Amino acid sequence: MPHIFISYPENNRDIVGNLRARLKEYGVDTWAYSHDKTLGKATWQEIKNKIANTKIIIFIVSEYSKNAKGQRRELTLACKKIIKAKNPSNILPIVVDNYQFSKLPKKLKHINGTVLSASTVKSVALEIANTSFPEISKRSRSPKWEYPKPCEWLEVC
Repeated sequence: MPHIFISYPENNRDIVGNLRARLKEYGVDTWAYSHDKTLGKATWQEIKNKIANTKIIIFIVSEYSKNAKGQRRELTLACKKIIKAKNPSNILPIVVDNYQFSKLPKKLKHINGTVLSASTVKSVALEIANTSFPEISKRSRSPKWEYPKPCEWLEVC
């Protein structure tokens, strides 16, 4: 089962795909419907299973969220899980497109979140990985880059 479930409006599919890929680079298994759905499976049954068995739910909020019926349904499922677990840290609201935190859905207004833009995807993914899954992200990081010794990087033909 995935470590993270990402709920988002379809119009934000590209930035979600980018965030998902960055999280995977840091070793965090991430599931987003349009990227990871299983063909032939009942859509809502698969989504319910993923939400029920994931550690963290990222809720992407933008101007498109108010018309995203599926995303509202995912939020309801996520909130039921959180109430049952009594742990609000299981959900992370992320705003995109300069969306205001004050406009977050009522269920999310009391939860701290972060801002995502095309230029901050990598740093946001790293922050999520380090904060939520430090043991995984530490293992998946590549060694620190160092300057090569003179002539070490030159190949003489």
